[in-house]
Amino acid sequence: WISEITHAMAGTLGINSIAWYNVVTRNKDRQLEQFAKQPAVQKAVERFREAAPALDTVDKLMKDRRSLELVLTAFQLESQLDSRALLKKIMTEPLDGERSLVNRLADPRYKKLAQAMQGYQSGVNPLATKPAIDAVVNAYLTNEFEKAKGEEANGLREAMYFKRNIGAITKLEQLMGDKALMEVVRVGLGFPEKFGLLSFEQQMSRLKARIDVKNLQDPQFVEKFVRTFLVKKEVADSGAGQSPAINLLANARDGTPIGLDLPTGRLNLTV
Repeated sequence: WISEITHAMAGTLGINSIAWYNVVTRNKDRQLEQFAKQPAVQKAVERFREAAPALDTVDKLMKDRRSLELVLTAFQLESQLDSRALLKKIMTEPLDGERSLVNRLADPRYKKLAQAMQGYQSGVNPLATKPAIDAVVNAYLTNEFEKAKGEEANGLREAMYFKRNIGAITKLEQLMGDKALMEVVRVGLGFPEKFGLLSFEQQMSRLKARIDVKNLQDPQFVEKFVRTFLVKKEVADSGAGQSPAINLLANARDGTPIGLDLPTGRLNLTV
């Protein structure tokens, strides 16, 4: 039956995201190591390591475009590279200030950036030590690696990000504040693209009815949910209709069915 399912998927979607995901997860450390050795990546990292100790003020970081881009990429905020005024406020305003911009932003990535760069608030270079530089570089490599893998298969970047970060979510409000995590949840639950247009209260109500946040700390549940997301994402992007073969592949790892049906009902799985 496995060969029949594989043939059905191949005929409908071609090489599927689940296959790519299996390859990446089995050899992630080795692939990440190889990725870090690519000349362009090595050059960017080496330059940042040399420049970082001299970036002792936030203004110096803002003026060093390549270093700033690497730092922002480490926090998945590279799209904000030209938002210098916003970034400066986030890095220099008190983290515990009620009126601080970072505390008024829902996206948790900004809070993580502010925490890493908080030395600038007291005139201390947050990038002066090797551990601090290593932390930024490692986060940069991870994000760039996931980005590269996302170009190989639909949804792969989002799936890897979800699997890496979802365990820190303990409340639905946290989940809703992270657009990348919410996209995986939306697709995995089968909500339409217009789900984000609903009010906060409407979204919260629908999520509460479909998902138990406690399950997000369960690695087995997360693994199954990620696979369901990948299949549904690929189906949606390809315009293909749902089929029994696709449903089975969503719940399989290396050809082994796991018997999870996610489209309906509350997601409070006991494994």
